[in-house]
Amino acid sequence: IYDEECGVAVFALRSGEIQLHQIKLLGNRKLFVKVQSLNVSNIVTSMTISRDKVWDNFMLCLGTKSSKAHEQSEIVIFQLDQKDRFSIITQRSLKMIWPHSEISHLLFNPNFGLCVASFRGVIEIFDSIELNVSTFNNKKNHQTDFDNDWGTIASIDYSEALDMFAFGGVSGKIHFLDQPTKKYNGNIQAHLQELKMLRFLDSKGQLISVTATGEIGLWDSQKMTKFQVHKTTPAMALTRISSCAYYLPTGQLLMATTKVFNYALNQYKNIKVSSDKQQYILNNHVARFFNKIQ
Repeated sequence: IYDEECGVAVFALRSGEIQLHQIKLLGNRKLFVKVQSLNVSNIVTSMTISRDKVWDNFMLCLGTKSSKAHEQSEIVIFQLDQKDRFSIITQRSLKMIWPHSEISHLLFNPNFGLCVASFRGVIEIFDSIELNVSTFNNKKNHQTDFDNDWGTIASIDYSEALDMFAFGGVSGKIHFLDQPTKKYNGNIQAHLQELKMLRFLDSKGQLISVTATGEIGLWDSQKMTKFQVHKTTPAMALTRISSCAYYLPTGQLLMATTKVFNYALNQYKNIKVSSDKQQYILNNHVARFFNKIQ
């Protein structure tokens, strides 16, 4: 995982070692240089990085899985001093209220805290300051929409502009949860394959989805409607996506299998200017939605 603001890349190895690398400039070249090495006792299944709301330190949150089937998944949180080569300030561990639920995704944001998703369809949110305090758990809070229709969660994202979560998993559905009220807002039957990534694009609630087979969708999360779906290319027909990432400044979407597929997402807006205001119209919003970079 990479944090552009800090210029830090974090690598989790199967051995339990966590490596932090910073970008260093060498002439015209950018190099990753290891600045810190941490260790956890279990296998890392998910991680997120952010800044602490109070102390403005570097936060690294790890979701881990024990090699022993009877042991519960654990969340390990490191608070690191970026000014001192990311030395450890504090280290603590949390466990989800719902037991034996393998962690699939972590998301930290100062607005709500730490959001933890699991393969058993559980979402739990921990307070942004007192991270050991659970403020929401859909199983504990009897969210029947979740219990009956949610299933495995493989990806989750948060829109600050809408104050809303989007999440999904094996079913291919995209679900929406209002953050302040924790009210379930409904879903889109987006794909027939497992979701690997969800990412909000802008303040209007546009959402990208990527499936395990490489299908890409663009959705209006407020109206819960489709803009466009880009089907799997022949080159990817026999592959399965293991990881993907979206870089907003350039509109690039990278999907990794044994090869890396690079897409550019082009968004076009018709701008109608009147005497009193500018009005943005989304009619021709995706005139050239997907243009594969050769």
